[in-house]
Amino acid sequence: KKGDVVCELDASAFHDEMKLQKIRYAQAKAWVDQVHAIYEVNLITLTEFRDGIFPQDLKLINQYIETCRVDKERAERNLVWSREVTNKGLRTHSQLKADELSNQRASIALEEAEGMYDRLANYTGPKILKSLEAKVKAIEADKKNQEVSFELEKQRMARLQKCIDNCTLRAPD
Repeated sequence: KKGDVVCELDASAFHDEMKLQKIRYAQAKAWVDQVHAIYEVNLITLTEFRDGIFPQDLKLINQYIETCRVDKERAERNLVWSREVTNKGLRTHSQLKADELSNQRASIALEEAEGMYDRLANYTGPKILKSLEAKVKAIEADKKNQEVSFELEKQRMARLQKCIDNCTLRAPD
């Protein structure tokens, strides 16, 4: 009758190869899943730095610069007052020297804060951003490579299954 098995050829070699192919298929699938997870994590890291950490750090340094400017202005006013009072003989020279050092310290802190902003805005931030972008692009390329490899393993498994199926001959009519 139509569809009855007429002959079965020895497919043991194909079955053995299929077992190995299933292992290769599972491994390729695991690599694709892994690279997808790594890609997602790195996209999140890039977005977090670009949209969160970097602007927040710039804002914090700006606030620190403003604080340093206020401290510097206060130290300058205090120094002017201290000089006037010292000239009148109401303050000692050691107190005036302490106010001069305080003004100098405030100037140094302001310069350092402005340097921090410059380094972060022009060097460190863009460097980290480019590094994260490059990493995402590299993972993207690896992801495509893994997906192509997985597709090849899938096709190979389908061809093996077709060979196994062809080892069973059935009556056409």
